[in-house]
Amino acid sequence: MDQNRFVVTTLERAGIPYCAFGWPVPDAFGMNHTIIDLIAQQSLDFAGYVIPDRYIPNAYAALRRRGAHPCTLGRDCISVIGFLHPPTDIVHWHTPNEEPLIRNGAWPRLTVRIYRKSMFMWLFADPPLNPRPDDLYYTWSDQIRMARRHHRPGTGFVMPTPACWTEALVVLHARDFCEKDRYMLTRLWHRELLRVCLQLLQPLRQGRRPLLLEGELDLHLVGVIKAMRAALAAGDPDAHSDLVDAEIRIVRAQLQNDEPPCPPPQGVIYDHEAEVAWWEEWVSDEHSDDGGNADPIVGPRVEEIDVDDDDDDEDGEEYEDDEDDEDNGEEELSEVEKYPKKPHENGAL
Repeated sequence: MDQNRFVVTTLERAGIPYCAFGWPVPDAFGMNHTIIDLIAQQSLDFAGYVIPDRYIPNAYAALRRRGAHPCTLGRDCISVIGFLHPPTDIVHWHTPNEEPLIRNGAWPRLTVRIYRKSMFMWLFADPPLNPRPDDLYYTWSDQIRMARRHHRPGTGFVMPTPACWTEALVVLHARDFCEKDRYMLTRLWHRELLRVCLQLLQPLRQGRRPLLLEGELDLHLVGVIKAMRAALAAGDPDAHSDLVDAEIRIVRAQLQNDEPPCPPPQGVIYDHEAEVAWWEEWVSDEHSDDGGNADPIVGPRVEEIDVDDDDDDEDGEEYEDDEDDEDNGEEELSEVEKYPKKPHENGAL
């Protein structure tokens, strides 16, 4: 994500607090993408930044000053079509010279996504500009990755601590959990929690201490993790059980009475038959003709309200202190406004 630190540098120079969200977080923890199924094979294929709501207009202005621009295609942009993303009402952005790199079937990481903190990390304190070593919620990725051989100095970014990331996944899972409607994001959050149980709570290397211990988690949330680990120990590779569902319901009930209030469920309802049909079609013919010419493969036909991810291309422009665009911040049309929800889309922001 943001390998040339275009976005991170832009936000930091403008004094805008942020927190990385999506695949860069477990990647920084050294977790492998080993969980595969119809949905989880795209698990956390997005990357973005959680920003406190009041700073989002400033983020718009800062990105524009450095040459980034909001995408005019919204959900029709090929960088987001077919990928499972948490919905966001914030238009996605492209960094300078980025569009030529976007192709059908390419990583959806060639975009800049911004997520409202009030929708995804509402229970936690705002991220600081420079997290202290003893911060309970946020840390520099450098502190996590220092022992990893492929880590490059000077590429750090602010991200959740292992405990904060796990607790965020638990509350997101509970928020989107519904016995009547099976939201796609419920499965996404569950699979990420499964990775936490299998990897983050276990030593990633022989003889090393796990990055996270159950005792570090909130007492009101750790029950979900314990139930999932019990299901794994009982032989269920997906960590599903009645106890897991019961613990999630307990957390969900607590969220309804918490302050700040819990946002409504997000995303679209999961259509198992449609997903299986897509998967079987893709695997059977690989979209190739008789001559063996394979068309670009686009991901599952999942239409989310929006989001985008970011990988970026540094254009070498100097950062300019220009405040002319500050007033234009919230005037950017959200993709929800430009592209009205379809009947099957629920829980829009």
